[in-house]
Amino acid sequence: MTNDKECQRPSDEVVELGDTRMRFSVLGDFAVATAGQDITPTPAKLRTILALLAIRAGESVSRNSIIQEIWGEAPPESASGAVHTYIYELRRAFRSSGCGSDVIVTKPNGYTLSSSNADLDFRRFDELLREGTTTARDERRAGSRDALEEASDHLTEALALWRGEPLANVTCGEQLATHAVWLEERRRQALELRLEVDMRLGRGPDLVGELKVLTERYPYHERFHEILMRALAGAGRRSESLDVYRLLRTRMAEEFGLEPSPRLQRLQHALLVGDQRFEPEQPVTRPRMHPTQLPPDVPDLCGRQDVVDQMCRYLTAPHGTTGPVVCLHGMAGVGKSTVAVGVANRLAPHFPGGQIYLDLHDTHAGSTTASTVLGGLLRALGVAEADLPSTVEECVGAFRSLTLDGRVLLVLDGVKPHIPVARLLPAACATIITSRWPMHGIAGARKITLDAFDTEEAMTLLARIAGSERIRAERDVAEGLVDRFGGLPLGVRFLGERLSSAPETTLTQLWSLMVAAGHDAWLADLGRIGFDLSDRLDATYRELNAAERAAVGVLGPFRHGKFTTRDVAEAMAGPVTQAELVLTSLVDASLVHAVGHDERGDPVYALPRLVGRYAMERAERGD
Repeated sequence: MTNDKECQRPSDEVVELGDTRMRFSVLGDFAVATAGQDITPTPAKLRTILALLAIRAGESVSRNSIIQEIWGEAPPESASGAVHTYIYELRRAFRSSGCGSDVIVTKPNGYTLSSSNADLDFRRFDELLREGTTTARDERRAGSRDALEEASDHLTEALALWRGEPLANVTCGEQLATHAVWLEERRRQALELRLEVDMRLGRGPDLVGELKVLTERYPYHERFHEILMRALAGAGRRSESLDVYRLLRTRMAEEFGLEPSPRLQRLQHALLVGDQRFEPEQPVTRPRMHPTQLPPDVPDLCGRQDVVDQMCRYLTAPHGTTGPVVCLHGMAGVGKSTVAVGVANRLAPHFPGGQIYLDLHDTHAGSTTASTVLGGLLRALGVAEADLPSTVEECVGAFRSLTLDGRVLLVLDGVKPHIPVARLLPAACATIITSRWPMHGIAGARKITLDAFDTEEAMTLLARIAGSERIRAERDVAEGLVDRFGGLPLGVRFLGERLSSAPETTLTQLWSLMVAAGHDAWLADLGRIGFDLSDRLDATYRELNAAERAAVGVLGPFRHGKFTTRDVAEAMAGPVTQAELVLTSLVDASLVHAVGHDERGDPVYALPRLVGRYAMERAERGD
């Protein structure tokens, strides 16, 4: 078995040796099997790499993501070569077990686990949970015993896939640990729904033992305590039911200084006064409200027709029980919100259940949380403040119930990387997400990257806003202005609005305003006359960690050309592996573009023009 030292790199060539399906188990100890043979890697690092590829099966996982998962923020210099060797060893193990080496496919800068070769237990769990949820909430079969029994069977089968804590035998870095937490939350959701369904089937007395175990395992989970109280009361054990409430109240008071939720307090009061109405409440049903929250459409949307057509086709095509999701990704000012709102307005007639729009461009990093997002979604659907569930899990369940019929269009505009979007999405309705970061972990999502305009697209938009005759009269100057703004739609729109608001101003005069003494005007200065890109880039900058911010500070001198990882490592006076991780994060944040490879095969990067100017300004201010 290899160590982490740099060694000769074996070939990445894929060899076709069969198509034996492999079973990947994540819901407990990580395990891999084929044809009844356990082929789980023994070395810890191989197991970690394969687990990371498995949870993102079908997606490209960058080499830097693997490095960060194994070694964190301080990888050795030999990390990249070691990862290459580990992948080779996994392929060799697969080949010797008859699976073929096409299980792991090499991609630019990373690797993909072929989902066509893989049976993944956590994806089967999600399918069964979705089927159980849909059946339990189906208003057309509301409350029928056969529907409830069918739902219970789906949910029981889903929970039977679990064999313990997820990835229990894997040394988890940040990505795997986050995914394990998400899986545990999905497991709790499935448990809660299955218990609710079984209560409605009259199985309460049979659930008492299981519920007592769950309330010990999750001592502050109010819903499990509530169901246990109802099960005990329904079995004629009212005093024990009240004891459950007293114990929970004591724990919450001592640990958090909190009282149980109003819902639980009402149940306790009903038990104290002998009110027999403690059957489980029906699932949340749709309020009569059908929100229409979309901002006005932009009349001069141009240059994005292919993207608009692609999104419209995808969002209106049949997708079974899964709602279609489109993720728009790109740098600040590239026009993500404009496209998202334009598409949503065009598709509004297809979604009579409502169109919900949430602007998540908060000004302070981390100020938007899963709870605030879900609260906004439920209020949009007519849920009163007093009726909002108390936990994130309950909010997710209520939101999915309210959007079950799939006739709702959701637009999440400006999602930040710390918001766990995948766990918040509804099961059925269509969703458009915009973000400056790529959205990982959303199974089946259509991902689209928006770039700056080319010259013709930019000139078309400028002419629509400022007038075509005016632009034709000074075409060369107009093209120079567009180039100064890097073809960024936000910049082109700013130029057009400056011209349209000052009919007597020539483009040459505007050029003089934009350029002083041969240098670009400072972005901060332009912000005072309506071009707010600096504020938008500041918001992205605040989401970066210390090493990434330091890198931005040294990138200014590279703004007019291309650069490599080694160039950045030298400028930061740090190791190449750290520069690789930092640049990967900056590419994700849309602050740096990956533009190819040099003669040694190392990645080559470039700065968007205005990001280069922004980096230079920060360095000159000493930020």
